[in-house]
Amino acid sequence: MRAYGEDIEVMLGTRGDQVVPVAFSWRGRRYAVREVLDTWVTRAAWWRAAARPEQAAPAWAPDAGDAPEEQLWRVAASPGRAVAAGVYDLARSASGWQLRGCLG
Repeated sequence: MRAYGEDIEVMLGTRGDQVVPVAFSWRGRRYAVREVLDTWVTRAAWWRAAARPEQAAPAWAPDAGDAPEEQLWRVAASPGRAVAAGVYDLARSASGWQLRGCLG
């Protein structure tokens, strides 16, 4: 899987009784989510910001309490019906949505 960390716009919808990503826009293209493959929650990478001395440690750094959580979705999505679906990791945190990884 190729790693990214780019901000994206995500459209949410319902599938069954869950609110899930149904489409997202990345680099000027809209991708339709064909299937949610997996979802999980993880702690945000607080150490990235804390490792930069020019920036103050965030308020939620370990000495100030728990790091915030972010929810990730692994989805199969494509920019059109005639295009094979790729696998994408979408992350949602308090600061918004990011594309974290892409395979395909």
